[in-house]
Amino acid sequence: TCKAFLPDMIQTNKGHIVSMASLAGIQGLPNLSDYCASKFAAVGLMESLKLELDAQKLDGIKLTTICPSLISTGLFEGSKPALTVFMTPEFVVGEIMKAILEEINFVMLPKWMYIIILLKWTMPRRAVEKFTENSGLLDFMDTFRGRSTNDQSEP
Repeated sequence: TCKAFLPDMIQTNKGHIVSMASLAGIQGLPNLSDYCASKFAAVGLMESLKLELDAQKLDGIKLTTICPSLISTGLFEGSKPALTVFMTPEFVVGEIMKAILEEINFVMLPKWMYIIILLKWTMPRRAVEKFTENSGLLDFMDTFRGRSTNDQSEP
């Protein structure tokens, strides 16, 4: 999508790109390595693109990266949320719209997750491992079923 729209945005110095990443793009999770890799890539793409646009002084092109935890779309049906609960799609959409309107570059949902990520980068590695072990993150996918094959709704 960026390849298709970015050249015109650069030419006019106008536009807004929103990337739906995930907290799994900031914190790796067990049994989700492929999902985490794609979400880390989405976060990295937006960070790099921001730096490239800044270097070209293209301040009319806005970027917003959204990193939610679990959203009740059925994608993670059966998983046992650790540290948080499923958020409604309506709540997440409201936060995305607010971020777009306020031109916020980066959003984590729920907002208190900023504290968890700050701790991840400031605590000793062994303390982070202990926290992860005791938080339920290691087994939150043990009962995962995913979206039913009968469910044709979009995430």
